[in-house]
Amino acid sequence: MMDGKNTLEPDLDFLRGLVEGGGNRTQYLTGHAFAVGGGLYAFQCFANWLLVILALDLPGIVWITLHSLPTVIFLAYCVWQGVRYGASNTGNATSRAITAAFQAAGFTNLALILIFAPTAIGRNDFTIWLFYPAVVFALQGAAWLTAYQLRRRLWLLGVALGWMVSAVALGLLIGNLAYLLVAGGALFLFMTVPGIVMVRLSKNQD
Repeated sequence: MMDGKNTLEPDLDFLRGLVEGGGNRTQYLTGHAFAVGGGLYAFQCFANWLLVILALDLPGIVWITLHSLPTVIFLAYCVWQGVRYGASNTGNATSRAITAAFQAAGFTNLALILIFAPTAIGRNDFTIWLFYPAVVFALQGAAWLTAYQLRRRLWLLGVALGWMVSAVALGLLIGNLAYLLVAGGALFLFMTVPGIVMVRLSKNQD
């Protein structure tokens, strides 16, 4: 007959992990990625808005660079971090669950690109593509809401609600220049700033 104590230990470890907080390398790296990615894409949104407002007659290469360079830089950064630190699965059950939620949201983004991009291109209607960021923002809100439900920290709930409100705002602002300002502001406030907070918390809790 199996020992009852040995049977309960994995469950007790999991529950203990859900209750305890604690920084770890995964949280540190995720926070760094949020800070860098949020900063790059916020800059992209604000730069686009400014160029449209100024009505500058720029060559196509400038627009292509503006739209592609942030992604190139961010992917290069992620590869560099992966090579430098390698895969990390440290931390308690809460940290791993939160990381899994963000990773799931990230992979879902790839599927959304394959849904929205072909339709927008096929119909030659850029408006369709503008719904993609709104859906991505909503997914980010869901991931942060998961983090709040696991950690019960009010700042996590604030970030989640910020993403969701921004997602609705983007949907309502399709075709309006304010769309770019809202997107840039949300990326900075709800991605860059929380990323910095995550990095600091991970250091304080080590």
